[in-house]
Amino acid sequence: MPEPPYARVLVRINGGAPQRKGITAPGGASVQCVAESTVDWRAWRWELTDYPEGFAAPAGWALDPDGVIFSSDISPKAFSLPDAQNAFGKWLIRLTVNDGVDERGLFNPTRLVDESTAIETLSPFGLHDLGAGESEQFGGARKLWVAHWQANLRRLNAMLGPVATPSGNGFAHITNGVYDGEARLVRDADIVGPIDPAKVSMRAPTGTGFAHVTNGAYDAAAKLVQDADVAPAAQISSGKVNFGQGILFPSGAGIGAVGGGTRRILITGEVRGNDVNYEPLNFGGTIKPITGGTVTLTPAEYATMNIAFTGALTSAAEIVFPAVAGYSKLILNATTGAFTLSVKTPSGPSIPVPRGGLWVFCDGTKLMPGAPANGIVSVQAAHTTESSNYNMTNYADVPGLALTIPCLAGDKLKIESSIRLRPNSGYQAEAIVAVVDGAATVTLPETYRSRTQAEDEVHLCASTIYTVVTGGNVTVKEQYRSSTIQMYVAINPPSSLLVTQIRP
Repeated sequence: MPEPPYARVLVRINGGAPQRKGITAPGGASVQCVAESTVDWRAWRWELTDYPEGFAAPAGWALDPDGVIFSSDISPKAFSLPDAQNAFGKWLIRLTVNDGVDERGLFNPTRLVDESTAIETLSPFGLHDLGAGESEQFGGARKLWVAHWQANLRRLNAMLGPVATPSGNGFAHITNGVYDGEARLVRDADIVGPIDPAKVSMRAPTGTGFAHVTNGAYDAAAKLVQDADVAPAAQISSGKVNFGQGILFPSGAGIGAVGGGTRRILITGEVRGNDVNYEPLNFGGTIKPITGGTVTLTPAEYATMNIAFTGALTSAAEIVFPAVAGYSKLILNATTGAFTLSVKTPSGPSIPVPRGGLWVFCDGTKLMPGAPANGIVSVQAAHTTESSNYNMTNYADVPGLALTIPCLAGDKLKIESSIRLRPNSGYQAEAIVAVVDGAATVTLPETYRSRTQAEDEVHLCASTIYTVVTGGNVTVKEQYRSSTIQMYVAINPPSSLLVTQIRP
């Protein structure tokens, strides 16, 4: 120990044991500067001669005109280092005792000035800062400040140097420039305030697609959608998009595949081109022609809210619905003949459906009748087979898609339709629904134009309510034409028209 008086800086980090020389501290740490001895001190000055840009003079310290932060207290007040995300770097400390002049009146910086202690915080990527006036605090007498600069270059080289190409597809992840298998995801809690660097380290996933994390650990058995699941030729199975208890998917076909085949669902009002494997799903209603006997509905047929049964019955008809709890349906009885129509589940009792219609609800075992479809006078349906027409600059009636209904003024017609158009190569086609009410022909606002050429285009008409003005025989029909010049246009099945007549 030198002969007093002398200057020697010690530092306590977060109240720990005194340290000196080069000290690495975490961001946010508390720093308390203390002297090893204050014997025979007549004057003293503590200084922070260099510090990261943006670091302000702490409470109890001041800033002199040269930019040096100083304290005139014999025991300066503790201060906190900033978070490394906001300001990493080095704090160079200088202590001067008795103005640096010894008992002989000579300037003696070796004994009365101490600049051998400094503090640093590393950057989020482990890089060192350089301090103005830094000497051997961190690198020793041989390497001085060059030691940290060399360490920085090696770290940068590891991060930017040759990196192995990931073997999987999607996002590659690294940690401090090195690929590894312990990837992490960023969650909401990780981006409140500064992002923890560990949360955004990019590490290589071992599989293909998106990794799944359970309580912070990777769970290989619980995978999300993978690349192969969304390939153009693939369909995403319900198991790949199951969101737990939030959404309940049916156990049968109807989300991934309709009717047990490869046909995908198309919702109301949606137009799809260049794909003949789309199955229209009209939330307004399904039209099911029957003649009698026991009929078990397919998943595609019972997927809609309204189901209309049409046709001349030659025997009693019994329709079998699935025993799935929670659904309700409007059953529309548009059949003709002297026989009855009833509905049931495989093990439940039969529920008769009167002409017009009836609401039913399933409790998971049986169907239960609800309110009758009051006000329904009739439900009529029409279907078309394949047909074509060449001279299509003006609208022409679609063969088979027309219904004539005896009406009173004020009756309401709920009209739903779908049509599949195949225009000639290079052109487009249009379809409309027209209502002939007395002397007036009214075109409903929906107009459908094919989006591609020479390919099937399914157009699903959203439910439209038309109020009869004149009364008498009212005709509802589909019409179609070329949207440009004379050309060939084909009507392909399934194309249909459903009209529910309601008398308020």
